[in-house]
Amino acid sequence: MPHINSLPNHTDSTKIARDRAIIIFGEFGVSIADFDRAVLPTCRKEMDGLSDEYESETRSWVPFSHLNKVAVAHEQEYRSNYNKQYYEKIGPARDRQNACFFELSQKLPQHSPEILKSNARSASHGASVLLPGTASMNKTVNQKLGIARKAH
Repeated sequence: MPHINSLPNHTDSTKIARDRAIIIFGEFGVSIADFDRAVLPTCRKEMDGLSDEYESETRSWVPFSHLNKVAVAHEQEYRSNYNKQYYEKIGPARDRQNACFFELSQKLPQHSPEILKSNARSASHGASVLLPGTASMNKTVNQKLGIARKAH
């Protein structure tokens, strides 16, 4: 972790950058520079596309106060349906992005194997691997490693 220790910690923005570097290293075992260069551009394409699509659609939405009463009900229903469909797409896309983050970071030759070593020790004792992140990401990783969660 020498790359993290070398980061300045003086202002709010440098603290945020340092915290991000710590989180990336803790979750994926790679430096922030390697993550941003080799992992992020590939894995975020779907999420960026969905975000761009959402922004493009909602940019044209005017406040309800600018609409007549007849149009408000129709517009409320349209926006509600649009948001519902968007959030139904974004959850699975985020899960795929998180799985991609993990898979690509582990393929980097300079990743730290300590995360996997500690998880492998836990797995060898019948415990499921728990990575920081979403529950669905942990489920995906456990499935890839062939670890079934034991019923209690």
